[in-house]
Amino acid sequence: MKIAVIGAGYVGLSTALNMAELGHEVHCCEVSEERLALLTAGRSPIGEPGIQEALQRALQEGSLQLHGDIRSAAHESELLFIAVTTVEQYNAPLLAVAQVAIEVLPAGAVIAIKSTVPPGTCALLQKQIRKTDKPVYVAFCPEFLRQGHALEECRRPSRIVVGTEDEVAREVLHKAYAPLLERNRSAGCEPPMIFCRPSSAELSKLTSNLLLAARISIINEVADLCGRTGGDIDEVAGIAGMDARIGSDYLRAGPGFGGSCLPKDGRMLSVASAEVGLQSIAIDAVVHSNEDRIERLPSQLQQLRAEVGATGAVAVWGLSFKADTDDLRHSTALSTVTRLAEAGLSLQVYDALARHELLPAGVRREKDPLSAARGASMLLVLTDSQALAAVDVQALHEAMVAPRLIYDAVRLFDGAVMHAAGLDYRALGRG
Repeated sequence: MKIAVIGAGYVGLSTALNMAELGHEVHCCEVSEERLALLTAGRSPIGEPGIQEALQRALQEGSLQLHGDIRSAAHESELLFIAVTTVEQYNAPLLAVAQVAIEVLPAGAVIAIKSTVPPGTCALLQKQIRKTDKPVYVAFCPEFLRQGHALEECRRPSRIVVGTEDEVAREVLHKAYAPLLERNRSAGCEPPMIFCRPSSAELSKLTSNLLLAARISIINEVADLCGRTGGDIDEVAGIAGMDARIGSDYLRAGPGFGGSCLPKDGRMLSVASAEVGLQSIAIDAVVHSNEDRIERLPSQLQQLRAEVGATGAVAVWGLSFKADTDDLRHSTALSTVTRLAEAGLSLQVYDALARHELLPAGVRREKDPLSAARGASMLLVLTDSQALAAVDVQALHEAMVAPRLIYDAVRLFDGAVMHAAGLDYRALGRG
């Protein structure tokens, strides 16, 4: 089956590689010349476990072909996935991509939107297609991927959702995913394939991310309360998560959620509600709670630094919004580093994956965690990478200078071990 994928970001590249592994002939379009050059050389432009190896394998086998323009990728494709970047109120770029593709797609082809979009986008695209008088069909097929696990979750999805009103689209997408269903059935973990209305599918993606964001916002506020009252947020979350109605996922408190999905999708739901005359009190509260948290963090860190008399350089471990990804979009860590640099602090940072070109001027990127800590009187741990947890704490003590203040926003370390090593250890959510 000939399949086109427009966009080679997290969702697009993961989708293209997954479809290639299923035996389809995949044509992937990336309009950025820089990213296309990397892809052509077999180098992934995104830092995700397994992506680069899968890319090189697909290119070598010929199951994936790369293009720099939409028309050549979409030509004669039976199915076209759109996975381009979207924003809260503006789906015009996605519709423009679809318009170009329609010109070269064969009659009976299906356009399946993977990008997260406002509700009603599929209806707009169907209206656009009707003006061409060409039989091309529309579906919305959201991905529910965790960054850091994108390719693996494409291979083993929790569910496959297809929002469409067209029987042709149902048949084509079932054909595309049939090898995946069979492969997972053989492994005893076949995901459900759910067919629903386009608007239901559009809203299911936004709602899933909002509910995850709500859990994080709530547990973050409880973590602040723990810090003031002597509680331990990990104990609190562990006990609450034992309730089968609640569960333990997304109850790990931290400096604030980020990335390309949760912040944007909450705002997208808020905008969609306002456009149809509805209030979104709970939705807005989730968004505002997180934004306020991120806004307050730099000043809280400066206050803590002044209280203990820390001067000189500040070390930072972690720049990406979560472990195992290089994505800096809406990263609380990067936002904090930027604000502290603007306040005049000397910063030495380490992140194994994150791209350095987005760092503010004057911030030093170091080659390893201990190099970042060397000569610093304060260390901020802002990303929950388990590789950082393996750092020798005695070597950390020797690298730093007094008062050796550690602020662990993600609780990677055992407080007793850190204190025994002579470090002034403070952790978010531990009173």
